[in-house]
Amino acid sequence: MERVGVVCGLALEAALIPASGPWRALCLGPGPAAAEQAAHRLLDEGCAALLSFGTAGGLDPALAPGTLVLARAVIADQEDGSLVPPYRPDDTLSAALCGRGSGVHEGTVVGVSHPVTSPEAKARLARRTGACIVDMESHAVARVAQARGVPFAVLRAVADPATRSVPAWAVAGVDALGRTRAGAVLAAVAVRPDRWADLVALARDAGAAKRALRGVWRGEG
Repeated sequence: MERVGVVCGLALEAALIPASGPWRALCLGPGPAAAEQAAHRLLDEGCAALLSFGTAGGLDPALAPGTLVLARAVIADQEDGSLVPPYRPDDTLSAALCGRGSGVHEGTVVGVSHPVTSPEAKARLARRTGACIVDMESHAVARVAQARGVPFAVLRAVADPATRSVPAWAVAGVDALGRTRAGAVLAAVAVRPDRWADLVALARDAGAAKRALRGVWRGEG
């Protein structure tokens, strides 16, 4: 397999990618701008394909935390509410990834510029787009792949499910470079003990997603 550039929005996601083999992981932070920059850099360094890899928010209530989702289409939700027609992932690269996890769900991924954090917002986005998960990087990776004429794929694991609310203090637990700010999260919870239950639930969801993502690379590295 030719070298595949793996774009991640979080440093802990990139750390799961084996150092050996055809994979080259890069995290420049969450969001489409950082993902686009990372995708271009990976291609400039000689990668022949791109993979958007990491966690995602669930839009389909049937998808539990830790469910792996392989994109069959990627759409972008624009700031003005319009939708960019779907980008189509590469069948060959997607098929190679599909066999790496158990119970992989296939569906549409929608990309956004800002976190979608409430069950109500997730439900509205699901109705408008028909997507099963949402993230902030895959549409940027797809756009770069199309512009540069290279294949791409998307493999994500559900972290926060459709019914889970992600509080602002939890979102603030990731910095602009995709690094976890555990101290900031613990400080936010310390001043409001009623937040502990939310933190435990979010940590449980994130743990399930991380285990699923780690399993993709079992036997490598």
